[in-house]
Amino acid sequence: MNERHEGTRSALRHLGVLVGLVLFVLVVGFLLTGSPTAGVGAILGMTAIFLTMYAFYTVIDD
Repeated sequence: MNERHEGTRSALRHLGVLVGLVLFVLVVGFLLTGSPTAGVGAILGMTAIFLTMYAFYTVIDD
């Protein structure tokens, strides 16, 4: 298979996993609290933690 297509398939696979995780967090947050905003808050919190860790790793690498 072409290398370009392999990269596209890999990116789509990662995107699918990401969408699945987001939906999972939304559904679990809704089921546990009865409020859809709990899942949104959890996603925003995880995003903030990820961005902070990414920033620290890029600063440490430089």
